[in-house]
Amino acid sequence: MTDDEVGKTLSAETHEPRETPTREPWDRVRLVGTAVLVCLILGTSFLVADTYHISVAWVFLSWNSIWLFLILRKGFRGHFKNAWFTAFFLLWMAVHGTVVVMLMRWVRMLYWVPLMGLELFVGFLSADLLFGIRPDRKAD
Repeated sequence: MTDDEVGKTLSAETHEPRETPTREPWDRVRLVGTAVLVCLILGTSFLVADTYHISVAWVFLSWNSIWLFLILRKGFRGHFKNAWFTAFFLLWMAVHGTVVVMLMRWVRMLYWVPLMGLELFVGFLSADLLFGIRPDRKAD
């Protein structure tokens, strides 16, 4: 079953996929619930940082690093067993968070996407050159 076929059933007349009417509302409820949960978690982290007088830049750096891990974990799933790769990835997360904070602080918005693309390219290239690995495209 392909990703396009998830949530669809075959029509008896034409044997073509059609949307399952009961699944669509629950997908929207889950989507809204996830969005509310993310807002609560992020808002709470900034509120706690403000309460304990932690710079907002540290919180932003941390969340950028965490999102990098969440986005790339499936592609590098089997490689985290290697301690050297795990150390490399933790360093990459720290560099990525720092680069994003520095871009927001000192670089005009026009250059953010190309410079973040360059930073991610260097990270992927380093992973390939140092460990001979590439992210698994099937995981996406």
